[in-house]
Amino acid sequence: MIGCSMKRPGLLQLATALLTAGAAAAGNAQPVTDAEACLASAVAPTLVLGLCERALADPALPAASRATLLTRRGELWLRIGEAGLAEADFTAAIGRNPASANARRARALLRQGRGELAAAADDLTAAIALNPRRGDLLVLRAALHHQAGRNDDAGADLAEALSQDPEDAFAHLLRGVLSYRQGAFTAAAADFAASLKASPVPYPLASFWLALARAQAGGDAAAALAPYAWWWEDAGWPQALADAIAGGSDIAELETTIAAIEPAPRRAQASFFAAEWARLSNHPDAARRLLALAASGDGAALETIEARAQLTAAGG
Repeated sequence: MIGCSMKRPGLLQLATALLTAGAAAAGNAQPVTDAEACLASAVAPTLVLGLCERALADPALPAASRATLLTRRGELWLRIGEAGLAEADFTAAIGRNPASANARRARALLRQGRGELAAAADDLTAAIALNPRRGDLLVLRAALHHQAGRNDDAGADLAEALSQDPEDAFAHLLRGVLSYRQGAFTAAAADFAASLKASPVPYPLASFWLALARAQAGGDAAAALAPYAWWWEDAGWPQALADAIAGGSDIAELETTIAAIEPAPRRAQASFFAAEWARLSNHPDAARRLLALAASGDGAALETIEARAQLTAAGG
Protein backbone atom coordinates (compact mmCIF):
# COMPACT_ATOMS: atom_id res chain seq x y z
CA MET A 1 0.00 0.00 0.00
CA ILE A 2 2.81 2.43 0.82
CA GLY A 3 4.14 2.03 -2.69
CA CYS A 4 0.96 3.34 -4.26
CA SER A 5 2.71 6.62 -5.16
CA MET A 6 4.94 4.67 -7.57
CA LYS A 7 2.32 2.24 -8.86
CA ARG A 8 -0.53 4.70 -9.44
CA PRO A 9 1.00 8.12 -10.28
CA GLY A 10 -1.91 9.10 -12.46
CA LEU A 11 -4.40 8.82 -9.61
CA LEU A 12 -2.12 10.75 -7.26
CA GLN A 13 -1.75 13.49 -9.85
CA LEU A 14 -5.52 13.53 -10.22
CA ALA A 15 -6.00 13.89 -6.45
CA THR A 16 -3.51 16.77 -6.35
CA ALA A 17 -5.16 18.38 -9.37
CA LEU A 18 -8.57 18.18 -7.71
CA LEU A 19 -7.23 19.92 -4.63
CA THR A 20 -5.50 22.57 -6.73
CA ALA A 21 -8.74 23.18 -8.63
CA GLY A 22 -10.60 23.51 -5.35
CA ALA A 23 -8.07 26.03 -4.08
CA ALA A 24 -8.34 28.03 -7.30
CA ALA A 25 -12.13 28.03 -7.06
CA ALA A 26 -11.80 29.40 -3.55
CA GLY A 27 -9.60 32.23 -4.84
CA ASN A 28 -6.25 30.72 -3.84
CA ALA A 29 -4.05 30.53 -6.94
CA GLN A 30 -1.11 28.89 -5.16
CA PRO A 31 -0.36 25.31 -6.19
CA VAL A 32 -1.12 22.60 -3.65
CA THR A 33 1.95 20.80 -2.28
CA ASP A 34 2.02 17.11 -1.43
CA ALA A 35 2.04 18.02 2.27
CA GLU A 36 -1.02 20.26 1.87
CA ALA A 37 -2.79 17.58 -0.15
CA CYS A 38 -1.95 14.96 2.50
CA LEU A 39 -3.47 17.10 5.25
CA ALA A 40 -6.48 18.45 3.39
CA SER A 41 -7.58 15.86 0.89
CA ALA A 42 -10.97 14.22 1.28
CA VAL A 43 -10.50 11.70 -1.55
CA ALA A 44 -10.05 7.96 -1.01
CA PRO A 45 -7.63 7.15 1.86
CA THR A 46 -5.50 4.93 -0.39
CA LEU A 47 -4.81 7.90 -2.65
CA VAL A 48 -4.09 10.28 0.20
CA LEU A 49 -1.66 7.77 1.73
CA GLY A 50 0.44 8.08 -1.41
CA LEU A 51 0.40 11.86 -1.18
CA CYS A 52 1.50 11.65 2.45
CA GLU A 53 4.30 9.24 1.57
CA ARG A 54 5.53 11.56 -1.13
CA ALA A 55 5.50 14.52 1.26
CA LEU A 56 7.32 12.52 3.95
CA ALA A 57 10.07 11.62 1.46
CA ASP A 58 11.37 15.20 1.66
CA PRO A 59 14.57 14.98 3.75
CA ALA A 60 14.41 18.70 4.57
CA LEU A 61 11.00 18.43 6.24
CA PRO A 62 11.09 20.02 9.73
CA ALA A 63 10.51 17.63 12.64
CA ALA A 64 7.21 19.23 13.71
CA SER A 65 5.87 19.12 10.15
CA ARG A 66 6.96 15.50 9.78
CA ALA A 67 5.12 14.65 13.01
CA THR A 68 1.95 16.28 11.70
CA LEU A 69 2.12 14.32 8.45
CA LEU A 70 2.87 11.07 10.26
CA THR A 71 -0.16 11.62 12.48
CA ARG A 72 -2.33 12.25 9.45
CA ARG A 73 -1.02 9.14 7.73
CA GLY A 74 -1.69 7.12 10.88
CA GLU A 75 -5.29 8.31 10.89
CA LEU A 76 -5.61 7.22 7.27
CA TRP A 77 -4.20 3.78 8.08
CA LEU A 78 -6.86 3.43 10.75
CA ARG A 79 -9.57 4.27 8.25
CA ILE A 80 -8.61 1.25 6.16
CA GLY A 81 -8.18 -1.05 9.15
CA GLU A 82 -4.38 -1.04 9.45
CA ALA A 83 -4.09 -0.46 13.20
CA GLY A 84 -0.50 -1.70 13.45
CA LEU A 85 0.73 0.70 10.77
CA ALA A 86 -1.30 3.48 12.35
CA GLU A 87 0.28 2.97 15.75
CA ALA A 88 3.75 2.89 14.20
CA ASP A 89 3.10 6.27 12.58
CA PHE A 90 1.70 7.78 15.78
CA THR A 91 4.72 6.54 17.72
CA ALA A 92 7.10 7.92 15.10
CA ALA A 93 5.27 11.26 15.23
CA ILE A 94 5.71 11.43 19.00
CA GLY A 95 9.39 10.62 18.56
CA ARG A 96 9.77 13.53 16.13
CA ASN A 97 7.72 15.93 18.24
CA PRO A 98 7.13 14.81 21.84
CA ALA A 99 4.83 17.83 22.37
CA SER A 100 2.41 16.66 19.67
CA ALA A 101 -0.90 16.47 21.48
CA ASN A 102 -2.67 15.23 18.35
CA ALA A 103 -0.34 12.26 17.90
CA ARG A 104 -0.66 11.27 21.56
CA ARG A 105 -4.43 11.69 21.41
CA ALA A 106 -4.66 9.53 18.29
CA ARG A 107 -2.52 6.79 19.83
CA ALA A 108 -4.57 6.96 23.03
CA LEU A 109 -7.80 6.42 21.10
CA LEU A 110 -6.29 3.47 19.27
CA ARG A 111 -5.12 1.92 22.54
CA GLN A 112 -8.48 2.57 24.17
CA GLY A 113 -10.11 0.65 21.34
CA ARG A 114 -7.88 -2.32 22.16
CA GLY A 115 -8.73 -2.09 25.85
CA GLU A 116 -5.25 -0.86 26.83
CA LEU A 117 -6.65 1.77 29.17
CA ALA A 118 -3.53 2.35 31.27
CA ALA A 119 -1.34 2.92 28.20
CA ALA A 120 -3.97 5.21 26.68
CA ALA A 121 -4.20 7.23 29.90
CA ASP A 122 -0.40 7.54 29.99
CA ASP A 123 -0.44 9.05 26.50
CA LEU A 124 -3.07 11.56 27.51
CA THR A 125 -1.33 12.45 30.78
CA ALA A 126 1.86 13.23 28.83
CA ALA A 127 -0.13 15.30 26.31
CA ILE A 128 -1.95 17.23 29.03
CA ALA A 129 1.32 18.02 30.83
CA LEU A 130 2.55 19.68 27.64
CA ASN A 131 -0.82 21.17 26.59
CA PRO A 132 -2.71 21.97 29.83
CA ARG A 133 -5.29 24.15 28.04
CA ARG A 134 -6.46 21.34 25.76
CA GLY A 135 -9.81 20.60 27.38
CA ASP A 136 -10.56 17.87 24.85
CA LEU A 137 -7.62 15.89 26.23
CA LEU A 138 -8.96 16.22 29.75
CA VAL A 139 -12.40 15.02 28.67
CA LEU A 140 -10.93 12.04 26.82
CA ARG A 141 -8.84 11.10 29.87
CA ALA A 142 -11.96 11.44 32.01
CA ALA A 143 -13.71 8.97 29.70
CA LEU A 144 -10.80 6.54 30.14
CA HIS A 145 -10.94 6.93 33.93
CA HIS A 146 -14.69 6.30 33.81
CA GLN A 147 -14.23 3.19 31.69
CA ALA A 148 -11.65 1.90 34.18
CA GLY A 149 -13.91 2.65 37.16
CA ARG A 150 -11.83 5.58 38.47
CA ASN A 151 -14.77 7.91 38.83
CA ASP A 152 -13.14 10.37 41.23
CA ASP A 153 -10.31 10.91 38.75
CA ALA A 154 -12.86 11.27 35.96
CA GLY A 155 -14.75 13.90 37.96
CA ALA A 156 -11.58 15.89 38.59
CA ASP A 157 -10.70 15.97 34.88
CA LEU A 158 -14.24 16.99 33.95
CA ALA A 159 -14.25 19.80 36.52
CA GLU A 160 -11.04 21.20 35.02
CA ALA A 161 -12.32 20.80 31.46
CA LEU A 162 -15.57 22.60 32.28
CA SER A 163 -13.65 25.40 34.00
CA GLN A 164 -11.92 25.94 30.66
CA ASP A 165 -15.06 25.56 28.55
CA PRO A 166 -18.37 25.66 30.45
CA GLU A 167 -20.22 24.64 27.27
CA ASP A 168 -18.29 21.46 26.50
CA ALA A 169 -21.15 19.15 25.53
CA PHE A 170 -19.40 15.82 26.09
CA ALA A 171 -17.95 16.95 29.42
CA HIS A 172 -21.48 17.73 30.63
CA LEU A 173 -22.75 14.42 29.28
CA LEU A 174 -20.05 12.39 31.01
CA ARG A 175 -20.41 14.30 34.29
CA GLY A 176 -24.13 13.60 34.10
CA VAL A 177 -23.43 9.88 33.71
CA LEU A 178 -21.16 9.98 36.78
CA SER A 179 -23.90 11.72 38.80
CA TYR A 180 -26.48 9.23 37.53
CA ARG A 181 -24.36 6.33 38.79
CA GLN A 182 -24.06 8.02 42.19
CA GLY A 183 -27.84 8.48 42.43
CA ALA A 184 -27.62 12.28 42.12
CA PHE A 185 -30.37 12.35 39.53
CA THR A 186 -31.23 16.06 39.71
CA ALA A 187 -27.60 17.00 39.11
CA ALA A 188 -27.39 14.42 36.33
CA ALA A 189 -30.46 15.85 34.60
CA ALA A 190 -28.98 19.35 34.76
CA ASP A 191 -25.80 18.15 33.04
CA PHE A 192 -27.69 16.20 30.38
CA ALA A 193 -29.80 19.26 29.64
CA ALA A 194 -26.66 21.40 29.42
CA SER A 195 -25.10 18.89 27.02
CA LEU A 196 -28.14 18.94 24.76
CA LYS A 197 -28.28 22.74 24.83
CA ALA A 198 -24.61 23.08 23.94
CA SER A 199 -24.50 20.55 21.11
CA PRO A 200 -27.45 18.23 20.52
CA VAL A 201 -26.44 16.60 17.26
CA PRO A 202 -23.24 14.62 18.12
CA TYR A 203 -24.88 12.63 20.90
CA PRO A 204 -28.67 12.74 20.68
CA LEU A 205 -28.92 9.76 23.06
CA ALA A 206 -28.29 12.33 25.79
CA SER A 207 -32.03 12.96 25.52
CA PHE A 208 -32.72 9.44 26.82
CA TRP A 209 -30.24 9.94 29.65
CA LEU A 210 -32.13 13.14 30.48
CA ALA A 211 -35.49 11.36 30.43
CA LEU A 212 -34.23 8.60 32.74
CA ALA A 213 -32.65 11.07 35.17
CA ARG A 214 -35.85 13.10 35.30
CA ALA A 215 -37.88 9.95 35.94
CA GLN A 216 -35.48 8.80 38.66
CA ALA A 217 -35.85 12.22 40.30
CA GLY A 218 -39.64 11.92 40.23
CA GLY A 219 -40.20 13.99 37.10
CA ASP A 220 -41.93 13.40 33.78
CA ALA A 221 -39.72 11.40 31.42
CA ALA A 222 -42.04 11.81 28.43
CA ALA A 223 -42.03 15.59 28.82
CA ALA A 224 -38.23 15.56 28.97
CA LEU A 225 -38.08 13.66 25.67
CA ALA A 226 -40.71 15.67 23.83
CA PRO A 227 -38.47 18.51 22.54
CA TYR A 228 -36.17 16.01 20.83
CA ALA A 229 -38.74 13.73 19.17
CA TRP A 230 -37.94 15.00 15.69
CA TRP A 231 -34.48 13.38 15.85
CA TRP A 232 -35.80 9.83 15.78
CA GLU A 233 -39.32 10.09 14.39
CA ASP A 234 -40.03 6.86 12.49
CA ALA A 235 -36.39 5.78 13.03
CA GLY A 236 -36.71 2.35 14.61
CA TRP A 237 -35.69 1.73 18.20
CA PRO A 238 -35.44 5.36 19.40
CA GLN A 239 -39.07 5.81 18.44
CA ALA A 240 -40.03 2.49 20.06
CA LEU A 241 -38.32 3.51 23.30
CA ALA A 242 -39.90 6.96 23.19
CA ASP A 243 -43.30 5.30 22.66
CA ALA A 244 -42.74 3.02 25.65
CA ILE A 245 -41.81 5.97 27.84
CA ALA A 246 -44.90 7.82 26.67
CA GLY A 247 -47.07 4.78 27.45
CA GLY A 248 -47.74 3.90 23.82
CA SER A 249 -46.18 0.42 23.90
CA ASP A 250 -45.35 -2.20 26.50
CA ILE A 251 -42.07 -3.69 27.66
CA ALA A 252 -42.55 -6.96 25.77
CA GLU A 253 -43.04 -5.08 22.51
CA LEU A 254 -39.96 -2.96 23.28
CA GLU A 255 -37.84 -6.08 23.93
CA THR A 256 -38.89 -7.53 20.59
CA THR A 257 -37.95 -4.34 18.78
CA ILE A 258 -34.56 -4.12 20.46
CA ALA A 259 -33.70 -7.78 19.75
CA ALA A 260 -33.86 -7.01 16.03
CA ILE A 261 -31.55 -3.96 16.11
CA GLU A 262 -28.37 -4.08 14.05
CA PRO A 263 -25.49 -3.58 14.44
CA ALA A 264 -24.81 -5.14 17.84
CA PRO A 265 -23.22 -2.04 19.49
CA ARG A 266 -26.36 -0.03 18.76
CA ARG A 267 -28.51 -2.86 20.12
CA ALA A 268 -26.48 -2.79 23.33
CA GLN A 269 -26.95 0.96 23.74
CA ALA A 270 -30.69 0.66 23.20
CA SER A 271 -30.84 -2.22 25.67
CA PHE A 272 -29.39 -0.10 28.46
CA PHE A 273 -32.06 2.59 28.16
CA ALA A 274 -34.78 -0.04 27.83
CA ALA A 275 -33.43 -1.89 30.90
CA GLU A 276 -33.56 1.27 32.98
CA TRP A 277 -37.08 2.00 31.81
CA ALA A 278 -38.17 -1.58 32.52
CA ARG A 279 -36.79 -1.31 36.04
CA LEU A 280 -38.54 2.01 36.59
CA SER A 281 -41.76 0.45 35.25
CA ASN A 282 -41.52 -2.47 37.70
CA HIS A 283 -40.52 -5.15 35.20
CA PRO A 284 -37.43 -6.58 36.94
CA ASP A 285 -37.10 -9.74 34.80
CA ALA A 286 -37.11 -7.76 31.56
CA ALA A 287 -34.71 -5.26 33.12
CA ARG A 288 -32.21 -8.03 33.93
CA ARG A 289 -32.41 -9.51 30.43
CA LEU A 290 -31.96 -6.13 28.79
CA LEU A 291 -29.12 -5.13 31.10
CA ALA A 292 -27.22 -8.32 30.26
CA LEU A 293 -27.63 -7.52 26.57
CA ALA A 294 -26.41 -3.97 27.16
CA ALA A 295 -23.31 -5.27 28.93
CA SER A 296 -22.31 -7.23 25.82
CA GLY A 297 -21.65 -4.11 23.76
CA ASP A 298 -18.65 -1.96 22.94
CA GLY A 299 -16.59 -1.52 26.09
CA ALA A 300 -16.03 2.20 25.44
CA ALA A 301 -19.74 3.06 25.07
CA LEU A 302 -21.16 4.90 28.07
CA GLU A 303 -24.23 2.70 28.16
CA THR A 304 -22.24 -0.54 28.14
CA ILE A 305 -19.92 0.77 30.86
CA GLU A 306 -22.91 1.59 33.04
CA ALA A 307 -24.58 -1.75 32.35
CA ARG A 308 -21.45 -3.63 33.40
CA ALA A 309 -21.09 -1.50 36.51
CA GLN A 310 -24.68 -2.26 37.53
CA LEU A 311 -24.22 -5.98 36.96
CA THR A 312 -21.01 -5.96 38.99
CA ALA A 313 -22.68 -4.08 41.82
CA ALA A 314 -25.51 -6.61 41.80
CA GLY A 315 -23.08 -9.53 41.79
CA GLY A 316 -24.02 -10.55 38.29
